[in-house]
Amino acid sequence: MLAPDTLGELLNARVHSVKRQTLNAAHLSGNELHEILLNGDAGQTRLVLKEFQPTRDWVMRLTHDTLTREAMLFANGIYARMPREIFVPVIGIARSGETWATLMRDVSAELLPSNQPLTPYYAQLLLEHLAALHAQFWNDASLQNPALGLSSLQDFLTILSPARVQAEIDAGRTHPVLEMAARGWQEFFAAAPNDVREIIRAWQNNPTALLNELAAMPQTLVHGDYKLGNLGIAPSPPTPLPKSGRGEQTIVLDWQDAARGAGSLDLGYFLALNARWLPFGRERALEIYRNALHARGHSISMREIEIGLLAGGALRLLWLMVLHQPEELEWWYELVRRVDTAI
Repeated sequence: MLAPDTLGELLNARVHSVKRQTLNAAHLSGNELHEILLNGDAGQTRLVLKEFQPTRDWVMRLTHDTLTREAMLFANGIYARMPREIFVPVIGIARSGETWATLMRDVSAELLPSNQPLTPYYAQLLLEHLAALHAQFWNDASLQNPALGLSSLQDFLTILSPARVQAEIDAGRTHPVLEMAARGWQEFFAAAPNDVREIIRAWQNNPTALLNELAAMPQTLVHGDYKLGNLGIAPSPPTPLPKSGRGEQTIVLDWQDAARGAGSLDLGYFLALNARWLPFGRERALEIYRNALHARGHSISMREIEIGLLAGGALRLLWLMVLHQPEELEWWYELVRRVDTAI
């Protein structure tokens, strides 16, 4: 894939030389990133190569990703079917032995800061474009294709549950994220209100009823890691977006957690991690998402929203909020109580 002729075909430009070097960038899984520098008739072009290491990548291991789903989504045309609001920068994939790699355009200059407040414009854009992604694949039967290797909902919900995290650590497969999750859950169960603690413990030990609720909702393509660290804003595409004066696209990286499920799972995850950077409250965020979904011909009830918030946000990330966002916990505790009563 890195031969000059092959890259020239991918980019539709003549390439004279290729240089590869390790990319020193912060990322939380076990894959490897490389900077690919091309020199050609158009000058220098920078690409990023992502190599997946199944033996070291804890996300792949804990979601039983034996096919490398990030590559399979490309191979099976899912990225090519994205709505115009979403830009996935993968341009090619290749396999060496049991290891897959994805080749991506360099979008580092367009990525959003992961720890700074969003403007009202960009905050609304990210929520509306998330709804556009979900609307595009709403009840799409092609997502049931096993060749995609999408994560099961059970793995999606329990990837960082206390039992699974501790099993990894006990087996000597340590990682900073796993160690932090173990510490966060310990602090949560030591400090959370008794009723919330028992509700969360019960759902983690037996999520069957919650999985049944999620499976009964409209199913779509769930990104699974929709957070500021994986998002950017690309310049306006060549043709304007329909029904909207906004021409920008949302860049979406890192599809390793992708699943088929309720779209509100992504919404819960996004708010659990990024609500503090929004210029408006969570209720306004939910309204923007629901309105954007409705504008694209679909609807979602508040009950479905709240179940997704619990499953995609609280169950997956309460441990992180305890460590880094304690001021937000009470809102999530009330949500946990409401959903537990409703199911």
